Amino acid sequence: MFELVKIEFENGFVGLCPMPGKYSAFDEDFLQLVNALPTVVVTCATKSEMINCSAASLPEKLHTVGIKWFQIAVDDFQIPDALREKEWNSMMPILKRTVLSGGV
Repeated sequence: MFELVKIEFENGFVGLCPMPGKYSAFDEDFLQLVNALPTVVVTCATKSEMINCSAASLPEKLHTVGIKWFQIAVDDFQIPDALREKEWNSMMPILKRTVLSGGV
C-alpha cells in the first residue's frame, strides 16, 4: 500500500513514501504522489530498483506534470557512499530553499 507521510514546516513539507509501484500499481501510486502537490521529488533508489518497481518512467512522468526530480542512487536499506553523500550535499541548498519558500 502506498502511503505518503508529511512532515510539515511553516511554509512547506517534506514527504516520505515508498517507491511508487513497489507495493501497489504504479499509476495509482503516482496519482497519490502528484495529488500531494510536491514541487520536488528525490528518489533514494537505484535505477534497477526503479525498474523492479515498474517506476522507470517516474522521472519523465514527474517532468510532464512540472515536478522537479533528483535521484540519489542508494541500494535499498543501505547508506550512501562518499559520492552519493557529495551528491546529496550539492542538492541540499535547492531542497532547503524549496521547503523554506513554500515550494517555489
